[in-house]
Amino acid sequence: MSQNSFSNTYATQKGICSCGDLAFIMILKTQQNPERKFYGCAEGKKEDGGCGSFRWVDDNTSFIEEEKFNLLHMLHKAEESLEEVRNLFLEVEASRDWFKDQMKEA
Repeated sequence: MSQNSFSNTYATQKGICSCGDLAFIMILKTQQNPERKFYGCAEGKKEDGGCGSFRWVDDNTSFIEEEKFNLLHMLHKAEESLEEVRNLFLEVEASRDWFKDQMKEA
C-alpha cells in the first residue's frame, strides 16, 4: 500500500463539507499517521472532482464550527432562492390577472 493511501471501508456520514456534499470519516494509512481518522469530502480531492475538504476527527471542534458556518451559508442561499421563486410567482400571478382582464374585454 502506498504511503499516502487511505481506506474508506469504514466510511460513515458525518455532516456536510464545504462544497455541500456529505463529509465522511475515512482512515488514513500512512507511516506518519497510521490508522488516523479524518473527515473528507465524499467526492474526494479537488483533482478528483471533490472540494478537498479535510479535517482530523480529533480536531472535531473546528470541524463543527466550519460545518455550522457552511450550513448557515447554505440556509442563506436557500432563502435567497426562495425569495426569487416568490418574486417569479408574483410575476406569473400578475401576468395571469392581466390575461384574465384581456379575455373579459374581448
